[in-house]
Amino acid sequence: MLKPARKKEKDPEGRMPLAEHLRELRNRLLKAVLAICLVTAVALFYYKDIVDFLMKPVLDSVGCGGLSVSDLEAAKDGDQKCAYFTVNGLLSPFTIMLKVSFMTGLVLATPIWLYQLWAFLAPGLHKQEKKYSMAFVAAGVPLFVGGGFFAYAILPTTAEVLLDFTPEGADNLLPLDDFIDLLTRMVVVFGLAFELPLVLVLLNFGGVVTGRRMLGWWRGMIMGITVVGALATPRT
Repeated sequence: MLKPARKKEKDPEGRMPLAEHLRELRNRLLKAVLAICLVTAVALFYYKDIVDFLMKPVLDSVGCGGLSVSDLEAAKDGDQKCAYFTVNGLLSPFTIMLKVSFMTGLVLATPIWLYQLWAFLAPGLHKQEKKYSMAFVAAGVPLFVGGGFFAYAILPTTAEVLLDFTPEGADNLLPLDDFIDLLTRMVVVFGLAFELPLVLVLLNFGGVVTGRRMLGWWRGMIMGITVVGALATPRT
């Protein structure tokens, strides 16, 4: 008689073959992507409300008070500049809808994809270190959301400063799709930047780098921050 196959016991230290590591990574990525896609699908039904929410602080700061483009000259008060959002092309409204919905899905699904990231790394940690899994998610979510909100909060001031460089006689017509691209990049970059302290703690727990070694890399870190800042800066 054939004996039933014995269930393979897990390594207490979390070691597994490379093929199992790749399968685990695939499953975690699929769950994270699925969560983002589900939230994005829901956001598609509310994208106009979301766009209004995103545009409101900039319009309150540099908008022309609801006046038409033909009344732009009458809206100008001395050197004060005002701007309009414009949508150019037939496909622009559709692409704007997709961009806004995806950004919403990425931000609101933060708890899920952060947990999947931790769950992939946790098997390599000691038992006493795994108890920090929920603390990782609990700290990571507000950090990412806080970074995204900070990017959203500084938009009015950013718009005022940048529009002050407008030459005399030129009107400010802001393409909405370019604004969404800028806001999406800012939210993602600021959100990930706010996660940096948590990543450093995670690397320390995993034994990848120690605090002493991080201090020894301060010159390279400053150079890396400068390069990332240059690459993340929007270009016209």
